[in-house]
Amino acid sequence: MVNQLEHRFSIKRVVKTSEDDYIKALRIYNDTTPFEIKTPTNEITYWLNKQKVSTPFEIYAFILYLNDEVIGLSMTTYVKKTKIVVDEYLAVFEQYRIQTIFLVYESLIQNYYKETGIEISYYITEISHKESGKEMDRESRISLKMLCIEEYGKIEALYYALPLGLENHESNFIAHIYIKGIEPIQSISPKTYQDIVDSIYYDYWYTWYNAILPFSEMEIYKKIIDKNFESIKKSLTNNVSTMSVLHSNCNYLDIDADVSKGSIPAKKHPSCPSFLIITPIIIILPLFIIWGYSEVLKALNLSITSISTMVGSIISAILTSLTTLYVTKKKL
Repeated sequence: MVNQLEHRFSIKRVVKTSEDDYIKALRIYNDTTPFEIKTPTNEITYWLNKQKVSTPFEIYAFILYLNDEVIGLSMTTYVKKTKIVVDEYLAVFEQYRIQTIFLVYESLIQNYYKETGIEISYYITEISHKESGKEMDRESRISLKMLCIEEYGKIEALYYALPLGLENHESNFIAHIYIKGIEPIQSISPKTYQDIVDSIYYDYWYTWYNAILPFSEMEIYKKIIDKNFESIKKSLTNNVSTMSVLHSNCNYLDIDADVSKGSIPAKKHPSCPSFLIITPIIIILPLFIIWGYSEVLKALNLSITSISTMVGSIISAILTSLTTLYVTKKKL
């Protein structure tokens, strides 16, 4: 009978991209993340290797462990000017796409920022709004469930998710920004919203691709950024002092998403049979006693043959005990 079960969740920030566990986690990310929202793995590795370089943003990638085994990869980005944390990815094996697991890792990551003393204004997540939400990708559907529970709110304003390079045309789409502060946010000023978008577009995305793309392609990409940003600025009403941040009553939990509410798969550790524990004791203890007697007899200048009867009795007792234990084990 199993009397105790446990799960050990842990995260480790990636500091060396040569680590075997990072390579395993990256493979999980690559195999489970939809193409239209997937940043190429070579770009992620490139920026992780440049962490010591002074840039307007910093990547925080975490290897996700469950019971000391790698089950996924998470990535967040800290934009220094506005002090926002952008949630990027949380990819796990299919069998671990469970609501509880997502929430635990989100909590661990947020605690990491807290424990390391990083000043944060807001946590930010982009959620697809293609065709008014009708063409929402799988990861966005999962995120909506988690964001509702985590008390994120949707900023009622125009936003565009920028393309992941110039080849992935499906990655440029209308989206919404979901935001979380220390307390639930009910409204935000247009200027604050514009500053957030500006820092995401230019401090983060522009800097990212300026190091990746050739100069000629970067000029094209810069025009895409500028066009999207101008559209967003024009959409902001000048005579409005605040913008609504909408919070759901977790109706999003009813959205069909590839995430389970079930229990976490348990890894069973075979218990060591009591027979294997007791047997060495039964054998070793009498032998130790015999050795002790032998040393005492030597000290007293007595011959061991004088107590051969006693030694025979001890050996007989060992064999009797083992036989009894074996028979009892077979009956059980």
